[in-house]
Amino acid sequence: MKLKVLATTGLALTLGLTSIGTNVTPTYAAVQAVNPNPDIENNKDWYSSQNMLKFAPFSTTGFKITSQDKVLKSINYAENDNSGNSSPATLKSAEKSFATTDSLTVNASTELSVANEVSASGGLPGIASVTAKFTAGFKFSAGFSKVTSETRSLKYGGDPLVAEPNQLVRVDYFLEEMNTTGFMNTGTRITEIGDKLMIRGGGIDYQPGNVSGEGVYNAFKRIEELNNNGNISINMKRPDRGFDDFLLTIPKGELSNYFFIDDVAKTVSTVKEQASFTGVSGTGLKMKTSTINSQTNEKTTSAEQTIPQS
Repeated sequence: MKLKVLATTGLALTLGLTSIGTNVTPTYAAVQAVNPNPDIENNKDWYSSQNMLKFAPFSTTGFKITSQDKVLKSINYAENDNSGNSSPATLKSAEKSFATTDSLTVNASTELSVANEVSASGGLPGIASVTAKFTAGFKFSAGFSKVTSETRSLKYGGDPLVAEPNQLVRVDYFLEEMNTTGFMNTGTRITEIGDKLMIRGGGIDYQPGNVSGEGVYNAFKRIEELNNNGNISINMKRPDRGFDDFLLTIPKGELSNYFFIDDVAKTVSTVKEQASFTGVSGTGLKMKTSTINSQTNEKTTSAEQTIPQS
């Protein structure tokens, strides 16, 4: 993680909501598509009736982080200027507190509700303080909505600044923040893969078979690997006919337009609504001490230290 020092404070997590829709042109014309609609979410009953995929009876909201980095933002400083004095001097910095509140700003094209279930990925560092307030049916109005976390009070100061003769000692206090980008998905969790699902791609026929639980996640990680290397097709096994029914093609690298793979919860859901987000979350306070010799102008800076909170 990269560390940068900035000069302002502010905590915000912003989401832009979009609905996923993909038009798919079949690349296999030999067999008429049985279910040419690529929208898995709106065809759950069909996939279930064909013993291809089984689904939970409720929806799930999950989260995926694509990048994170930390920054230090200055909040205060204290100095002990002993320039021109021939004796050491000690000064104690004032004890203070800093209030920090994470926030979530949502931009929705229509009213949006959090799903019946919030995935374990909602507890990821950088977003957990806000998503902890999400409950089933939590609504975001169309347009911009703002949600804030509980305010935390972080203490700092009370540090002895010991300055040698002709020396200035300075302590800088920083809020450490985590910047996060990613996206969230609301859809229906897949609980089971049936024996009729067949995936073809790169000359490979992949049939997961009857799997449930984490086996569904493992199977879709394999499907994701195939899709990262090229187009894949979803087919329905028809042993009674001696050939398979082609359903749809998923272009290379576009599996996430159809299925949401939650790497934290190790689950897979359909794609119904997705939202990109960028966020900032305060993770703690740090201090950095510098000394300057007023006669030689030599400056020495120590590494930053984490300020413990009781």
